Amino acid sequence: MTRNNRILVSVALLVIMCLSVLTTLSACGLSDVVSGIHKHSNGVYYTVYPLRRHATVHGFDRTDDVEQIYTIPSYVKYLGLRYSVTRFEGPNDLEDISSDWYRIVHGGNAKGLVVPKTVEYFSIGASYDDLKNMTFITVDENNTHYKSVDGVLYSADGSNMIFYPPAKVTNSFTLPKEVTRITSPFFNQNESVQEFYVESGSQTYCAINGAIYTIDGSKLLYYPCGKHVDTFVIPKQMTEFDYDFFRHNEDIKYFEAEDGNRLYSAINGDVYSADGGILLFRKSHGNGALELPSSIRIVGEGTLDGVEYLYVPVGLEKIVFKTSFRYETNVNNPLGDIEYVFFESKILPHYARYVKFSSAYLGVTAEQFWLAVGGDFGELKPMEM
Repeated sequence: MTRNNRILVSVALLVIMCLSVLTTLSACGLSDVVSGIHKHSNGVYYTVYPLRRHATVHGFDRTDDVEQIYTIPSYVKYLGLRYSVTRFEGPNDLEDISSDWYRIVHGGNAKGLVVPKTVEYFSIGASYDDLKNMTFITVDENNTHYKSVDGVLYSADGSNMIFYPPAKVTNSFTLPKEVTRITSPFFNQNESVQEFYVESGSQTYCAINGAIYTIDGSKLLYYPCGKHVDTFVIPKQMTEFDYDFFRHNEDIKYFEAEDGNRLYSAINGDVYSADGGILLFRKSHGNGALELPSSIRIVGEGTLDGVEYLYVPVGLEKIVFKTSFRYETNVNNPLGDIEYVFFESKILPHYARYVKFSSAYLGVTAEQFWLAVGGDFGELKPMEM
């Protein structure tokens, strides 16, 4: 091709591009061209950006077909022109669009999602209900930004685990050593996974007793949803105790602590400070009776929930109440549902001076306490306030 011919071809292409822009401008407003034109075609919701010559797919029509596999198109058409799909952004990422678009879903009952080579940005942005039946995501092998391994979505270099399918069927999952970030929503809500492992050589994570921790084991990060045990063993490395997680986990009711943990110990299934002086955390279990150990000094906030009978040894110094203790407005029972409090010593803790418990006794032994729990209060001397 001669130089003149190349010039003519370039001019022709430029003219065609100008005509396409003019055609788009005549078909819609300038603001729409700049902010994007929202479209819905063939079950796909997408936005076209004419000036940038690319498009973003946002989601798909809901399906009740459990065998449905959604495929993100590599391009979409608008006014006869093709726009490459470079982004997949969920409905939670959309701004300044009509409320109808916020109802876009990604899955419903769909079991899979296919990502083409053109996608450079991926954000799932959907609720658990929209994705709960998804078992895999696959990525075109020519995509340079993302990859899929066994149905799990990662960044191309494997450093970021972006999406773990909530319905992927496997009783264990091994986190690759390359992963340094986990941004997958609902990662530990897959009910079939009972054990997590971490590939040897990871510099970010480790696995202890089937759960994922920071590399030094100090903090619990992910606990498998399908692991149903009633006892949790606190590793000796663990220094951060996730109270909210254990409070909401309905299976775990008892705790043990590995020897050598410098912060925590376990007594009768409850979590104490390493020296046994502070009751830190407990779940309601047993017959509603709690015998505090002789090492106790402080009873932590909220740890007496579910306790009906409390045995207090000599050394107790303080009970931390959930709200500020005002004996003027709560003289009957500041300990909540506790009906009986037994003090081992006639020397009462400071807070007990202002409290008339519904029933309380002095000078009892542990043996008498357990007899009293069984209903025999006849041998005990009532406490006089």
